[in-house]
Amino acid sequence: MSPYQTGCQWRAPPPTQHTRAVQDMEERVGLDMGAAVAAIRVSKVLTVHGSADAVIPLADGQEFAARLPGSELVVLQGADHNFTAGFSQQLVAAVVDWVQANA
Repeated sequence: MSPYQTGCQWRAPPPTQHTRAVQDMEERVGLDMGAAVAAIRVSKVLTVHGSADAVIPLADGQEFAARLPGSELVVLQGADHNFTAGFSQQLVAAVVDWVQANA
């Protein structure tokens, strides 16, 4: 008997990492960010965005920050979507500075 079969009932195998990534991307593509932002009433939000982000364009981060009252946008020049290539310290510093200023 297959590990995904219980008696006579068939269970789908657990999703693979790839399947989860595809589902995640489909959810994000279908998300109406304008409506999501409009639903936020009270907020303090820090958005840290890399200028070299090839996954989510910088313009999207700028629009998000512009539409959301109480938000602040920090752009790390040259950083990609995952803040690789030495940007982790700048990311942490931006978040710590913001938390300290907004505590």
